[in-house]
Amino acid sequence: MKILKKAPVAILIMIAVIIVSGILGCRKSLLSLRKSAEDFFYSGENGDGSSIQSDLEYIGATSNNLKTIAVRYIGADDPLIVNLSDARSALASARSISDKYTAAAELFDAVTVLHDSLDPSVMNSTDKNFRASLYDDIKSAMQRISHNGYNDAAREFNAVLEGFPAKLVAELVGIEPVQLYG
Repeated sequence: MKILKKAPVAILIMIAVIIVSGILGCRKSLLSLRKSAEDFFYSGENGDGSSIQSDLEYIGATSNNLKTIAVRYIGADDPLIVNLSDARSALASARSISDKYTAAAELFDAVTVLHDSLDPSVMNSTDKNFRASLYDDIKSAMQRISHNGYNDAAREFNAVLEGFPAKLVAELVGIEPVQLYG
């Protein structure tokens, strides 16, 4: 234990402790910032619920309502219905933010094709109005998503991650950039 009483050894130990604590502190801060950016996607700004995830869930549910109407006129086995169901399932099972973006675009395409293929002249007035209303609701949700601030929050975090010393710490401890939606 005499080695610990020597000044050079004590200085080296102190330097090591300072470096390790700096890295751990920076890691904790970066993880907190990353979580805040990701929470924006799932819970909205400040957890207000107006999130991309909630809009995606709404689009999934609303597309199912459109499917219910369409089945009355073209049947459940129609390829348009099957395509919509498959796209809806893909969105529900998507885990990464980029996969959710791709799945949402595919679902919106399937919704648009189904909406456009339904002939309003053969539909009863309730279904005709509901068809139009559902499609407008889905378009509105897609519009809200396009104006959501999540990508700004993700870009801000990713910019922090590119700076010094964050870049060095991120590489050292494996903190990845946040995916953009789109």
